[in-house]
Amino acid sequence: MTGRQKRAAAALAGLDSEERVQRAAEAAGVSLETLAGWMAGEEFKRQYRELADRESDAERGAVWQALVDQCQGGNLAAIKLYFELKDGPAGKGNRGEVRIVDDV
Repeated sequence: MTGRQKRAAAALAGLDSEERVQRAAEAAGVSLETLAGWMAGEEFKRQYRELADRESDAERGAVWQALVDQCQGGNLAAIKLYFELKDGPAGKGNRGEVRIVDDV
């Protein structure tokens, strides 16, 4: 991918949907039409997904810490969510798709 394509993908990964396309085009220094063409390509989509995944992974620790904080504060909904994520839904006898390995 070109440098401009990488900058556009990075901008798309970090912006709200309303403004993201315009800002991504501006960040890459290209027209909206050019960006739309890139967005149709598989390599660009792969790069965008990879960057978006990396961005969300970077925030995961803070999200888990906020959940633990809510649990410690007595928030029953947070406690229920914590155990559903950790052990799977109650009464189903199996583990959920997400498993908490470390409580941050």
